[in-house]
Amino acid sequence: MAGFPKEIFQEPSFAERFLCYICLMVYRDAVQNPCGHRYCDSCIKEKIRRESGAEHRCPACPENSAEGILNEEEIYPDFVARKEIKNAPVKCINEGCTWTGKLQEYSQDHETSCPVERIKCLKSGCGKTLRRADLAHHLEKECPMRVIECRYCKKQLPYKEAKKHTTECPDAPVTCGCGKRVARSQMEKHLHPETGDCAKRKINCIFSPLGCNVKLVAGGLEDHMSKSLVDHGRRIVDTISSLVSVSKGKDSGAQRLDNETEGLSQVKKYSALSEAELEDLADLLKEHMVVKADDATESKMRKANAGCADAKAPQNEITRINKDVKKVKADLDRAIAKLEREVGKKIEDISAMIAVLDHRTETFQQVLAVLSNELEAVHAKTMALEKQNAYLKEFTEKQEKRLHSQDQMLTLKNIALAEQELRIQALEAVSYDGVLLWRISEYKRRRQDAVSGKTTSFYSPVFYTSRHGYKMSARIYLNGDGMGKHSHLSLFFVVMRGRHDALLPWPFQQKVTFMLLDQNNRDHIVDAFRPDPSSSSFRKPNSDMNIASGCPLFVTQELLNASDNYVKDDTMFIKVIVDTTGLEKL
Repeated sequence: MAGFPKEIFQEPSFAERFLCYICLMVYRDAVQNPCGHRYCDSCIKEKIRRESGAEHRCPACPENSAEGILNEEEIYPDFVARKEIKNAPVKCINEGCTWTGKLQEYSQDHETSCPVERIKCLKSGCGKTLRRADLAHHLEKECPMRVIECRYCKKQLPYKEAKKHTTECPDAPVTCGCGKRVARSQMEKHLHPETGDCAKRKINCIFSPLGCNVKLVAGGLEDHMSKSLVDHGRRIVDTISSLVSVSKGKDSGAQRLDNETEGLSQVKKYSALSEAELEDLADLLKEHMVVKADDATESKMRKANAGCADAKAPQNEITRINKDVKKVKADLDRAIAKLEREVGKKIEDISAMIAVLDHRTETFQQVLAVLSNELEAVHAKTMALEKQNAYLKEFTEKQEKRLHSQDQMLTLKNIALAEQELRIQALEAVSYDGVLLWRISEYKRRRQDAVSGKTTSFYSPVFYTSRHGYKMSARIYLNGDGMGKHSHLSLFFVVMRGRHDALLPWPFQQKVTFMLLDQNNRDHIVDAFRPDPSSSSFRKPNSDMNIASGCPLFVTQELLNASDNYVKDDTMFIKVIVDTTGLEKL
């Protein structure tokens, strides 16, 4: 780390005396080379490491100087310079910051905690520069690299990746074409044609066992049924036709009837015909079968007559053959009649089914017309709601801007009011007789802040030796400072720049008495000192206040903790008395 910038020192001439020859800034942890030149500890070590393998020379010495050789083992800390530098009065140069104090306080605390210093965001990948005081809010609410939790899968991820993650998250809900929101990982199950519950999943037609291979949306089954009545009717007729069979015959005549009735399979070609046409077809088939039977009978008779003529058989054989022929013919008549009845019944069933389907189609068309009208009405309402929503959104944004503006104005007013209250409190507490009675409330909290390093010290209200006299203040370290750090309460006196300093004698030489008041037995703790005229703490101030001076070992922490007399009701009282003897009143 390089040295301290010159601009923070309240006395520019002081900074010029302690400039590092390498970084050209005021020494940070000053070290000295045997040649007498000084540098920042980190600067000289970095120079030696950077020039590894070469002869290291002091940048301030002449090129050929024997004393200018740098040897890390011979470089030693310059404690005198360090002490003088750490006690130098400095100020914060960050825009908007009014902090002042010693360099030691600056380097140990304020340099790395100034609320208005502009720093980079701590999150890798952000890179935004902002005030340190705004960092916590930025990391919590604004930083694109802040870690958030996916509200669906609970995965931890940077904020800027949240949008992309939502498009991939297996637990994030997505909207199906049916309008239902389903987790992305469950979508395949939702769309399953058999076990899914999606209203628009692809399913088979209920006539698929009859050969209809159309794939359709689940909600579109009724529409498909109404549009495919004829096709489905034909498939029903085909199926019924395939189920119709001819009764079994008892002899070869019945078998021939089976062979001849194969023509009935052609009924599928006439499934769209009327019932009367199908009956005509059955009559033709019957006539055809009778002709066939007659031909068979005549053939048998010829053979029988021939046989009788050849063998000269008795007449009763001819009679028996005639009976057999009549029996065969009767069997054929019964089979044809039965077939006619079965075909007629199937035709009646098909006609009834077609009538039902026609009625359903008409009903579906009426329902579809009603739904179409309702859909148009819903669409019109949706458009109206969208317009209203856009108006409300615009109105809300305007109101939010106005509210934000009002909040800013209210915040500014609250700040101004707080400043006025502080001024009023300061005016109420101000003293013009050289005596300050300082009431310190919330002692435990302030003490804890001092121990933790959050607020190591704070100032009292200002007071004066007279209305136009010296302006003064006290500064307290509840956890000690310097030699009294962690073991004592340290109390200091501060001379501040006043409006009438030009009329007052300098340096300040009045006796100062400190008192820690005993709130029970009046056993006060008292310490006093007379100012050192040669100390810069008591010269005429060149800035808002001089360096504080006083008692780093004012009272031990052990004594404060052992007694309840000095802190009661979480409150302590400090009294500072400045002897005004010899001061001329203006």
